[in-house]
Amino acid sequence: MIKTVSVVVENEVGKILALKRSAHKKWYPGRWDIISGKIVDNESPSECFFREIKEEIGGTEFISVSEKEPYVYQEGRHIWHVYPFLAVVKNNTTFVLNKEHSEYQWVTVQELLQRECASPLTYELNKIYVQ
Repeated sequence: MIKTVSVVVENEVGKILALKRSAHKKWYPGRWDIISGKIVDNESPSECFFREIKEEIGGTEFISVSEKEPYVYQEGRHIWHVYPFLAVVKNNTTFVLNKEHSEYQWVTVQELLQRECASPLTYELNKIYVQ
């Protein structure tokens, strides 16, 4: 089982940060996703959260951060234990993307679910954020 974190970044008006995965990525190339990454070595989910934020969007200041209920996601023979986070930022926050993503947009959850998303993202948004 692979331990990972996922991070939904939300602005003050409730839109979430959608990241388009680069075409060269092994998993879900060209699909929309959120911040996520593997927990390495003895890292805690919180430590992984901050590392992934810095790696994928260059770091930022948050209004609030909360942990959601962990869950298990399976796709084929791959099983992930996911530690989800919700992080709220100011509306005018900008980001510097690394090579994992080619662009970002602010969208509603429903708008994101209508796009071609990475499978784990669709599962998480429906399980945790769609009410």
